Amino acid sequence: MTLVLLKEYLGEDYRDFVDLVELMSSIQTKLGLTKVPHFTTLQKFVTRIYSVILDRIFKKTLDLFYKNGESVEVTGIDSTGFTSGYCSNYYSWRIKKWRRNYVKTSISVDVQKFVITGYKISGKPVHDAKHAKTLL
Repeated sequence: MTLVLLKEYLGEDYRDFVDLVELMSSIQTKLGLTKVPHFTTLQKFVTRIYSVILDRIFKKTLDLFYKNGESVEVTGIDSTGFTSGYCSNYYSWRIKKWRRNYVKTSISVDVQKFVITGYKISGKPVHDAKHAKTLL
């Protein structure tokens, strides 16, 4: 998991990231790696990890920021949607094929500490207010 998080932080693709880690002996030592994993190992890990595990990790991370029942005073919420196609809306309209796969993500952020305090993912377009109820 540490390697995946470092990869995301550096903004590299899997192949380039593995090449970088092979050059960084200090990272290998700190993580206790005797061998750098193949890039497909990291890819498969990311596709197979359950969302329940990610939720637990997220909650444990939040516990580090908010101890003793501390509450968030000011929260900002933002949402965006993604489609799985590469074509534009105009092209879809022109060929009369509409995209069916859609993912909407919403996050809430503590605007004073700059910490993500919640997230919600849905498989269809929904109004932001529905996500806001679970994020607050």
